[in-house]
Amino acid sequence: MLGQLKQAGCPVCLDLVLQAGKDRDFGKLREDQRLQALTAGVVVKEPDYREAAKRFYNEVRTGKHTMLLATIKSGRMFTHRETAVNQEINSEFIYSEKAASEFALGGDTYPFKKADCEKRCCSVEVEDDGSLSGPASSVYNLESVCFWPQTPEIAVPISLEGHISQPEG
Repeated sequence: MLGQLKQAGCPVCLDLVLQAGKDRDFGKLREDQRLQALTAGVVVKEPDYREAAKRFYNEVRTGKHTMLLATIKSGRMFTHRETAVNQEINSEFIYSEKAASEFALGGDTYPFKKADCEKRCCSVEVEDDGSLSGPASSVYNLESVCFWPQTPEIAVPISLEGHISQPEG
């Protein structure tokens, strides 16, 4: 089975192969040359999560759904948790393919500025110049997005958190 995981080559698969070579549960097997040969030279290459966060944010800002649909089609679940400032709203949604194709951030959004990533999750910073504020505005701030490394080059979004700043009144 470890050979199949290694051959698949996905980041999570390769991580499992590496962990098997270090796992205490494998005990004496760690000294087996076949296991050593299987785990030797394995390098886990992860996608560029900062670039994935930028691409995802810009896609949903402009109404594109390429990355989100890739998540659903890969069999992964996508969850969206949002809160609304000035209101007691705290919702979590799980998307189907149809819902994902219609997904859009509520309200206006500021342009992407940067993403700071830790492991597979990124906090997103936008260019908040205040231009979207005002008595009738509803501004959506995507706060974080987490990814699943489908291949060493492709990360699909699996969860997103954000809040809607809505006018008082």
